[in-house]
Amino acid sequence: MSHKEESSEKLITIATSECFTLGRIGVNIHKIASKYPEMECFLQENPEYKILHNSKVLTAMFMPSKECAQTFLNISLPQSDYKYNYSKAYTQSNDELVAELMAKSLKNITKCNIAIGTTAGIGKGAICIVTDYKIYKFTSDIEANLLDKQNVSERQKNAIEKTIKKILKILKEEYDY
Repeated sequence: MSHKEESSEKLITIATSECFTLGRIGVNIHKIASKYPEMECFLQENPEYKILHNSKVLTAMFMPSKECAQTFLNISLPQSDYKYNYSKAYTQSNDELVAELMAKSLKNITKCNIAIGTTAGIGKGAICIVTDYKIYKFTSDIEANLLDKQNVSERQKNAIEKTIKKILKILKEEYDY
């Protein structure tokens, strides 16, 4: 029996807890899944994204604050590696740990099929996707520095695109869509 048969054709649920991607992964998936008219041109040029019509976003949270992440996700995060306003700022290795903690907790709290956590300080940032079947950990392709804002927009854009493309692959491979 395929995963799709197990789900009896229900929509795959997605939840995000995002820092450096500003909630835009969840918002973009929601706009495509909900067939917003402004996405028609994009979908005509990129029909492979129509697979997202088989999903629904339960929540898309922008969570830059360590304190809010700990409270809302009921997790304990490491001390920030760098002093940066009110936001958490980590090294690459701690970003990878924090993204995974965020995604795992969000999946547990929301009972969604797919949870996404993102965070980035200095480095390529970290993305973790936790599905009903697997955990995926990866980075953007762009080195950036949150402290001096070097390449942060480029890193963010790259991570959003890369993560949504990974979700398309996961929907095909794990959920048979």
